[in-house]
Amino acid sequence: MGRKVSKKSAINYYKTSSAYRKMCKDLIMKYKRYGRLTGRISLKDYTDRQKAKIADFVGESVADLGSKNDVSVAKIKSAHLNTKYGDFDLAYLASEVTGISLAVDGNRNRPSKEAIKETIRDEIRQLLSAVRPDVLDKIMDKIYYENKYKEISLGDIYFLGNAIEKINQRKGQYDGVNFDNYIYLAVFAAEITGNPYEFDEGSVMGDWLFKILALTYGDKTSGMSYMEYRDKVFEHYGILLDDIFHFLTVSHMMARSDGGVNSVWSASCRNNVSWKAPLKHILKMDLIYPELGDALILVENASVFYILSAMFNSLPIVCFHGKLRKSIWTFMDKLSKDVKVYYAGDFDPEGLKMADDLKQAYGDMIDLSMMRKKYYEASKPRTKIKPANLEILKNIKDERLKEVAKEMTASKLVGHQYNLVEMYVEHIFYRIINDI
Repeated sequence: MGRKVSKKSAINYYKTSSAYRKMCKDLIMKYKRYGRLTGRISLKDYTDRQKAKIADFVGESVADLGSKNDVSVAKIKSAHLNTKYGDFDLAYLASEVTGISLAVDGNRNRPSKEAIKETIRDEIRQLLSAVRPDVLDKIMDKIYYENKYKEISLGDIYFLGNAIEKINQRKGQYDGVNFDNYIYLAVFAAEITGNPYEFDEGSVMGDWLFKILALTYGDKTSGMSYMEYRDKVFEHYGILLDDIFHFLTVSHMMARSDGGVNSVWSASCRNNVSWKAPLKHILKMDLIYPELGDALILVENASVFYILSAMFNSLPIVCFHGKLRKSIWTFMDKLSKDVKVYYAGDFDPEGLKMADDLKQAYGDMIDLSMMRKKYYEASKPRTKIKPANLEILKNIKDERLKEVAKEMTASKLVGHQYNLVEMYVEHIFYRIINDI
């Protein structure tokens, strides 16, 4: 364990630099005026050397800081937290450095509550200046009150502003076509805040980052799940979520990358091995296609995948594990347009919707012959559908699936695809093998 930093060394850190002493005096003036460290500090009276010292402290270029001629107190507070003296209250240290009491000025010299409110709102606006103006207007009241009641600090808002600014820069640099342009959310969080978990779902900053990006991106389309929408929003801005579950299980599929056949895919075919293809790998492929023929089976569940791949040694088959995550959309985008995809999934509202989403996106490439009404009837429907999920069936667009949705709405029962293996085998023998 490292040695604990003393209070005296923290005070000396700010006392030994004329730039820091001047900064501490300005901070105390803000505290005495507003009862908290807030607002911006003017640098007009700072020497060039002092400006350079402050710029280095807050992590800005001298040119950028000089052009603004002021610095956000929130940036100073965040920079302080990143020093080894971050455990000590900055207002207390500033008081000790300057010898000026932290006692707040009397009411005669204090601004009104409304003036304080507008000062803080103005600071939040400046910290989030990279956010699109109409989006900032929408979130302003909520983020102000969360800051007021200490649910989110100005330091957190500073990091959010930096994140949006960085995302805007990346969006300008990249068009999202190549995997090398993407960055994982955890890596991005560490780059911005020093903590890879700061932008995780459920964290204050993570939820705010998604809210801002989602409002900028646009509304969730009808019927799209929250998970799909979240993936799509982040992916649009070049950010990938943790891909532990972003994989496909594939068998007898080939791919090309860097101008030639990819060795991983060809080795799996040669050795008759099913394998899990992670999103980061799929993104690097230029073209994906079946080892034999122009057809593959796309199944929802792993148990069906393994039964069918064991029964048919050379069958091109892919499993997407029950969710239309980024991995399956990327796979479909890179799949040869000459390939017929025979979709086979569960007969529940979610399963029908996934089949419909793929059909609407890829049209004639998707064959839904294994999602017909007779397959639903043979799937031994028994489990009750939750009433709320019946609403999903109203948004089905494909005519063939509408027939199934109507039957499902009437019965209110779910059917599972593992009861259809024999019918799948028959379908493969008499229809799909001809395409293979």
